Amino acid sequence: MAASRRHWKFIVRDAYGYVIQNAKVNVYLPGTTTVFSGTAYNADSGGGTVTNPFTTNAQGEVEAWFDTAQVVD
Repeated sequence: MAASRRHWKFIVRDAYGYVIQNAKVNVYLPGTTTVFSGTAYNADSGGGTVTNPFTTNAQGEVEAWFDTAQVVD
């Protein structure tokens, strides 16, 4: 049985608290301006890869699953 991937989720909101659909979210290595270039997936197991920048869904959520725990900005 394969190990579960680590889930990362972020909700994008405007200044009034409303979620923003289809926003582009650039993910960086912590404390830097270096774009995260590791592998991220669109599901806990199986599924395809997603690329940076990520795009929010209809609920303003951007999410990915990583093989190992990741700290990102």
